[in-house]
Amino acid sequence: MSLSKTNAKKFINIISKSKKKVFTCDDLSRASGLKVDVIRDYMSEFYGMIYLDPNHNLVDLLPDLNNFVLVKSKTSNKKVKKISHKEYEEYSSVTDYIYKKMTLPGGIFDSGYVVNAKDKKILKHLLNKK
Repeated sequence: MSLSKTNAKKFINIISKSKKKVFTCDDLSRASGLKVDVIRDYMSEFYGMIYLDPNHNLVDLLPDLNNFVLVKSKTSNKKVKKISHKEYEEYSSVTDYIYKKMTLPGGIFDSGYVVNAKDKKILKHLLNKK
């Protein structure tokens, strides 16, 4: 299981608001409502020995969690633009699409053409179309 940005922020908030000097997985489990095993799975990315040392202080992992959130927030998901019905209707079949998009003038196949996400979506639509 992979730790999500939301859960990481939640853990940072809980641990930093706590007045305890030693904050264990059990304490975090009680505060967050997640099972101890799930929390250990998440924290194993930052401290691999968490399974053997269940009383490890999670306050020591706060800098790593903060870095994790920063890295996650810098990498945003790129959204694929929506394709209109008009764009779908420009092409009658897959071969028509390939001929219009992926060939040079004269009908020679362009070997340097790179298929992007929009092309994949249109091709998938044309393949499913009967």
